[in-house]
Amino acid sequence: MHISFVYFCFITIFVLQYAIYYTMSIGEQIKKRRAVLNITQQNLADFSGISLRTIIALEDDSGNPSLSTLSKIADVLGLEVQLALKTDS
Repeated sequence: MHISFVYFCFITIFVLQYAIYYTMSIGEQIKKRRAVLNITQQNLADFSGISLRTIIALEDDSGNPSLSTLSKIADVLGLEVQLALKTDS
């Protein structure tokens, strides 16, 4: 019974974290993940090969990144780039 409760808690936390990330902007997600990994904007720029200016713009939600840019950043941060298309049904 204890294992079931722990499993339930894990699933609940995972779902809540997913819901939070799903509603966050790209910039907020990058900033949050960078904070979790304890790396600076300059570190992220260096590791990804993306300019510091672009990293700052993305985190401020003022940039318009290409898929290639997002992919490079996601690789460094251990994230996945997912494309969600909305269709009329």
